[in-house]
Amino acid sequence: MSIRVRCSRCGRELGEQGFLSRYPFCGGLPIVEYDSYRFSIDSSRPGVWRYSSLLPRFQRIISLGEGLTPIIKLMVC
Repeated sequence: MSIRVRCSRCGRELGEQGFLSRYPFCGGLPIVEYDSYRFSIDSSRPGVWRYSSLLPRFQRIISLGEGLTPIIKLMVC
């Protein structure tokens, strides 16, 4: 699967070079595009990292143990 990252404002592409919170050229937000929507879920990893096959490649993964918060039924009286 190929991942392309392009800017929502200026349209420049960075390919798979990584993910930015803002583009250095114009400050636009990155849009991640896939050539295929086939992915795998790694149930041994927490939070969003279990879907890492859909994410751009990161040099370092940081997690504070977030994710997999249990959902409970709320009784409203």
